[in-house]
Amino acid sequence: MAYVCVEREIGGRTFKIETGKVARLASGAVMASYADTTVLTTAMRADPRPGLDFFPLQCDYREKLGAGGKFPGGFRKREGPPNEKEILTMRMMDRPIRPLFPDGFIDEVQIQAWVLSHDGQNDADMVACTAASAALCLTDAPFQGPVATVRVGRIITDDGEKFIINPTHAQMEFSDLDLVLSGHADGLNMIEIGAAEVPEADVLAAIRMGYEEGIKPLLEMQQELMEKAGTTDKARWSASCVFRRTMSWSRSRISPVTRWPSCGRSTASRSATTPSTRSAIG
Repeated sequence: MAYVCVEREIGGRTFKIETGKVARLASGAVMASYADTTVLTTAMRADPRPGLDFFPLQCDYREKLGAGGKFPGGFRKREGPPNEKEILTMRMMDRPIRPLFPDGFIDEVQIQAWVLSHDGQNDADMVACTAASAALCLTDAPFQGPVATVRVGRIITDDGEKFIINPTHAQMEFSDLDLVLSGHADGLNMIEIGAAEVPEADVLAAIRMGYEEGIKPLLEMQQELMEKAGTTDKARWSASCVFRRTMSWSRSRISPVTRWPSCGRSTASRSATTPSTRSAIG
């Protein structure tokens, strides 16, 4: 894939998405930058495992000290398992994305988000959630996206109350609203909010502002990325398509059913199955 770069100004800072430079063997990979915070996000799709009856979407998000120019010291020099912030970010990545896959789709899909650099002010969680959607848009998976995620805060200025898209850590210390929105072209599909007794009218105004000034530009940017990368044509999945694919997979692993004349009914002999199918059915 050739190098592609798209960018927009979101909340007074430049949001840039690049692809075609690193992780070129992944099904889809993007480098998303917001101010001086950069996240590498990859998406992989593989054929389903035998015996699955659910969609095995896996989202992984990691923040290491190296992203901030530090390294662990003392007796323990290895960083441990994901902390609470990383786990909650994985959930924020999963929730808006999972419903946008067709029913019956059970292919392996794995999303990895790795924070490469952190400027200490612009949080990487919102960048990773949007980058996950952008990486999926570059794969051949039937993802009915894109989606975008932003955070909305509210601070008091000399001109009165002001909503801010993706506020910095310093601004969040003075904000009485912490609103996380995820949405697609048809509307919002995830809202998380923490507030200090903010009126409903103000929350509604923050939601409108976040969608119009934050989510829509990010969706347009991802659409432009797909057009430049040539991944706008996606395979369309339906229930009949899933059924045909499942039957094709079954026939390739199970021998034809034998008919016993004594009882007049069809049974599949255990010896007629392949070793992989035999182990799957026990």
